Formats: sequence, structure tokens, C-alpha cells
Amino acid sequence: MSGNPNYVVATVGWLEIASPSLNAVPGRVELVLELRSDSEGVLGTFTESLISDIQQQFQESGISLTSEMLSRGTPTACSPEVMSIAESAAEACGTRYRVLPSGAGHDAVYASRLAPMGMVFIPCLNGRSHCPEESITPTDLANGTSVLAETLVRLDKAMP
Repeated sequence: MSGNPNYVVATVGWLEIASPSLNAVPGRVELVLELRSDSEGVLGTFTESLISDIQQQFQESGISLTSEMLSRGTPTACSPEVMSIAESAAEACGTRYRVLPSGAGHDAVYASRLAPMGMVFIPCLNGRSHCPEESITPTDLANGTSVLAETLVRLDKAMP
């Protein structure tokens, strides 16, 4: 799986262990693997490649592995124009920033069908988000709000 130039994040957010016990190997484990990428090709092949890579080790250990697709979405790209304006807004606000991909759908998937779309994120403690440990600082919140407001002002001026 190495050497892939695309953005890929795989997360196990749901795990069910049949008859959980501290000192016994479970007879059955179910999990949901969520995959996000900026590449339709990666979304189409990653899971099958992963299973292919581990299948022999599982068989040698007497473990059977089955999988099924629960849902699949299409990557939604941010508008380069909107992101360029957000970058210039961050610079104007004196806020450090970096451009990064997001596999997150949010409402952006639907909004992108109506107008150019971009997103502004703020840092979370230790990079953790969408979990109980998620935490932001008042300074990061203020900086993100300033960048978002400046982005909206600049977008308003740029639109016909």
C-alpha cells in the first residue's frame, strides 16, 4: 500500500466483539472501516488491496475474513479559487496556515453542487477531532473566525 501519492485516511470507528472477555480470544469481531481519499481510484481499490495483503496471514492463522461495502461517496474537491482566496485571507490576518486535503463531507458535498466551495479548519489538540478528547484554544477559534470572515469579505468582492 506504500508509495500512493493520494490522500488516504482509513479509520475504524465501530468495533463489536462477540462475547468480549479480558482473557479469551473472541470467536468473532466485526468492524467498520471508513475510508476517505481525494482519489476515486483509491476509493475503488484500497479496501480490496488491503484485504489481499492480509488474507494469507489470516488464513495461516485460521482466521476467516469477509467484507461488504456499506456505502460509498465520491470525493468532492474544493474550488481552487475559493481556497486561493482563503489563503490570502489567512495571510492578511497574519495567521499561520497550511493547505491540506479533507476527506470530510460535511455539507460541502451538497453546497459544491450549488456554488464553489472551500473549507477553513482550525487546529485541534493533538490533531484529534470528532471525539471526546477534541479541544481547541480560544486563540485558534478567534484566528479561524477571522480567516473565515476575511475569506467571506474577499469572496463577496470577487463574485460578479
